[in-house]
Amino acid sequence: MTEESNLEASLARAQQFLNPVLRRDALQRARGASLIDRLAGDLDVDIQPDELKREKVIDNALHLALAIHYAAAASLNSNEILHNSENSRVIDALLDLISLEGVYPSLSAGVGIPVERRVKSILPKGVIAKPMTADSKGGQNNKNYGLLRTIIENITSIYGEKNKGLETFVRDRILIDVVSACGELAFGPSTTDNSGIEKYKYLFYMLLDETPTSTVLPLLMSLLHPATPSWLKPHVSHPLSLIPLRPDGVRQTVYLISSAIPTSTQPTAPPSNTTPTPKPTIPIEALTQSAKLLGSVPKSTTPQAYFDALSPQLWKMLNDPDPELRKAAAFIIGNGILGRRSNGAPGTIGWTLFAEPFFRKLNPTIQSSSTDIISPKSIVVSSTDLKTALKNLHTLILSHPNPGVTKRLIDPLLLPLWAVMCTVKEEGKASTSELYEQSSSLIQTYFKLSAGAEQLIRLSDKILWDGEDGKGAWVIAKADGSDEVCVRLRESRGHAGAVDMVEMMARIDLRVEEFVKLVDSSFLDDESIGKLFLTLSKKWLLDIPSSTSKSQNKRLEIGHDEEDTKDPMSSLISAKLVLKMINPYKDKISSNPIQLLELINQLLESFIDDLSRRQAAQEIRAHSIIASLSNIVADSNKEASKDQETTEESASVAFSILSTLLSSPSFNPDSGTKALLELIQPKVHTTQTSSLKISSSLKLSASNTAFLLELALASSEQKPSPPTIPSKKASDLKTHKQALSYLSDPLPPVRAQGLTILTHLIKSHSTILDIPSTFILLVSTLQDEDEFIYLNSIKALSALSTNHPKTVIRMLVEHYVDKDEEMGLDQRLRLGEALLKTVEGMDEALVGEPAKILGEAMLATAGRRGYRPKAFSEQQKRFLARQAKHKEAAEAWGGSVPQLGEDEENNEDEQQNEYISRIVSGWEDRKGEEDVRIRASALTILGTAIETNIAGLGSNIISTGIDMSISILTLEKDPSQAILRRAAILLIMSLIKTLDKAEEHGKKLGFGLAGENLAEIIRVLRYVEGADGDDMVKENTSAVIESLENWQAKSLLVGLSMQDSEMGGPNVELAGGRLAGLAVDPSGGDGSLKPRIEEIE
Repeated sequence: MTEESNLEASLARAQQFLNPVLRRDALQRARGASLIDRLAGDLDVDIQPDELKREKVIDNALHLALAIHYAAAASLNSNEILHNSENSRVIDALLDLISLEGVYPSLSAGVGIPVERRVKSILPKGVIAKPMTADSKGGQNNKNYGLLRTIIENITSIYGEKNKGLETFVRDRILIDVVSACGELAFGPSTTDNSGIEKYKYLFYMLLDETPTSTVLPLLMSLLHPATPSWLKPHVSHPLSLIPLRPDGVRQTVYLISSAIPTSTQPTAPPSNTTPTPKPTIPIEALTQSAKLLGSVPKSTTPQAYFDALSPQLWKMLNDPDPELRKAAAFIIGNGILGRRSNGAPGTIGWTLFAEPFFRKLNPTIQSSSTDIISPKSIVVSSTDLKTALKNLHTLILSHPNPGVTKRLIDPLLLPLWAVMCTVKEEGKASTSELYEQSSSLIQTYFKLSAGAEQLIRLSDKILWDGEDGKGAWVIAKADGSDEVCVRLRESRGHAGAVDMVEMMARIDLRVEEFVKLVDSSFLDDESIGKLFLTLSKKWLLDIPSSTSKSQNKRLEIGHDEEDTKDPMSSLISAKLVLKMINPYKDKISSNPIQLLELINQLLESFIDDLSRRQAAQEIRAHSIIASLSNIVADSNKEASKDQETTEESASVAFSILSTLLSSPSFNPDSGTKALLELIQPKVHTTQTSSLKISSSLKLSASNTAFLLELALASSEQKPSPPTIPSKKASDLKTHKQALSYLSDPLPPVRAQGLTILTHLIKSHSTILDIPSTFILLVSTLQDEDEFIYLNSIKALSALSTNHPKTVIRMLVEHYVDKDEEMGLDQRLRLGEALLKTVEGMDEALVGEPAKILGEAMLATAGRRGYRPKAFSEQQKRFLARQAKHKEAAEAWGGSVPQLGEDEENNEDEQQNEYISRIVSGWEDRKGEEDVRIRASALTILGTAIETNIAGLGSNIISTGIDMSISILTLEKDPSQAILRRAAILLIMSLIKTLDKAEEHGKKLGFGLAGENLAEIIRVLRYVEGADGDDMVKENTSAVIESLENWQAKSLLVGLSMQDSEMGGPNVELAGGRLAGLAVDPSGGDGSLKPRIEEIE
């Protein structure tokens, strides 16, 4: 007999053994018999005790499973045979039998997972044993540990042969039951065999260690629940806490948490057969929980060992092709590790593993003890490593808005990033290079979130920086023989050639242009722009020749050492920056002009002093009678000519700045400004009327400035003083302007920061906010695809509606209903989420007009009468487009289009995909009706409003909502409408909870559930419980029926209590003090008789 024949024979024997419980005719013949009795009947044995029967049946099932396993392991074609639908059903039934009738009856209460939460059994319902509980009849004596040991030994022998035989069936079907059995024998309090305890401890941990992470993680999570015994919890929680240390533990942890949280967005169209289904996004809640979990060090290990194990996994995820995994890794590193002081501060293990690698690649420190000249071809950081580091840093910073982490990471790397950006631009590859885009984005994000004028001033001092100087220094430049940018050793002085001044000037112009673009994109406030401009002007204009000693004594300190102030290149760069900034930023510069006017006054004073010296020198030449002094005067005249050029240039710039300042519309001189202008005016007049030789352009500038100066002083005398804006309002205006500028930024972290700032203004009840315009602005941000943005928008809308409920709720409802069909589905659903949060926070303020508007709008939206003509037109267009596409494809194939990839999926997956596709199609193709998802959302909001303040909504809205829910449950039975029926059930549950709460607090509502209405609701709910095709609807309906019955009983008891109270005080007791039909006195009577329990027929 061949291996395949042996396998088929083993499967046939198993099929014959299971026929009594799998074949419908056999089930009909043995109706009422237990599962064990049905299977024992064909074993040709006469065993009376039930436990012995069970052992015999389970032993036979184990024997058949082992036979199939060994035959499959020896066969080369076993996979095709085993995964045949009929054979697969037989194997699953065998394993279910072993688990449910062999393992479960011997487990303590709380061990394993409840039968109803277990994978759906192939065996018939109603005949499966239940786990024993502590108070079960017979106690612990019913546990058959001998059978449990036999099952473990046989199943673990199957599971030990990886990827052979039935190993995958065991792992997918009953592994959690086998692990639970090992836990019972290893740690259970009823275990008496001390010699076997160590064996089963080993098997328990061995099964967990050898199981793939993707399987063991949900397994452990399922074993850990509120009912888990205290003696088992530590043995489950400890290996669970170490899951992230596995090679793929971090990724699987993120996947598991993400799978438990529904995504915010729903698919908008059914997946086609030819288009790959897009990967689902990881919700922000899942990222937050993952970061919190993975950033916490288990007690059983040290931070060093823990993060050493996490580090390679997170770096791998940060470079994963899947953008969602990169985003998850960035969030975990940024928020979970670097965002925490305990593990992410400089000097900690988190900083060492996740921050310092960026510094080593982008800002390396080279220390060489050799005195030899190092070859300039030596590469410190290759272009590939530089690209990888920059890409990872870009992902880490821009994937989530965290100003603190951004500042700590980018601040030490500001100059290297600037050098990379400018070097790529200098090579003419800025438009195509990712290095330029990424470094530019990082610098812009840094200045928008975490930096200001001080950092820009520091950057202007080092605008030509391209690396470190000194021995063993390095430079960011092109690699020799390549166009790629890398970090290499800097050439020594001996290798360096002469400086090409033309190339240097082009380099300066390019970097000055990039610097001004950076200033423009940094959204600096007026004060910071003024500070930057003033500092640059001082660096340029106050670096005047030493002959003007008087001026040097007046020079202001600007924080640079003597060597820097003597650098002519620094003065040139400062001059170019000032001239580039003066016109575009004149309004911002004029907003705080005091310091700038002081600088102008100082420059003009230096110029006037120079004029005085020139006048004195001219008089000496005119009155000199000693001929020998003529040569000395001539030499002095040459020096004066050089000084004249310098001082005239400074004066020309001063007049230009002053003219720009005076012509700015935002310039409004106050008393301090007017005093400075009066000091400057005579100096301008002196320049204008001087008899000395001065350039005509300078005199013209002085004349124009004198005219503007007279106008400014005259207008300041005529105009009344502008009203003083309170400091709080001025600060809010400045903050609001910053928030608006951030919201228009293309970078998601910056937009999120703008929303955070705006939310802070809303919560502080700022008076500068215009409510309608702020609302429209926040609604527009709901369209953003980035989850960080629209979730922050929802928070901001909720805060706005809390402060201004009447106005904002009306606008929220109008936009949510969307009569004009101007908004998309996702945007409406997000508005619904904001409306839900608003209702939750209103409490008893949900009354009057806002409650009426909300209730009526939700009823109208949730009803079946809604018609959306624009949506219907779009549906028709999509339908026709799909038809044309299928027709074209059919013509190209010459017949029906083949379903590509169907052989790779099993039948079950194919059916599930088809079912999901049908549901999604049903959501949209409603022939102009309101989308099912919006209707379900409206019912959910109405249910929340009922729980928030049922009295505020009124009886009409409540009764209409209940009638609508009943109609939905009975009439809308399509699978695509399951989410609508779930929402309807939950609305009824909200009403019951609210009525119960009102009765507990003695609150009279004036309406409720009673009489025929209550009977009708119960009748419909019982029908839905038995007939609905959605399991979740059935479960929710069962819970509602149970709650309704409990509420009825409690209401009856409360009613009796109130009657007794009216008759003379509280007297909640049984009528006559006895239970009807039993001779039992629960109150104990006079204490002479002991309570008895009597059995009745």
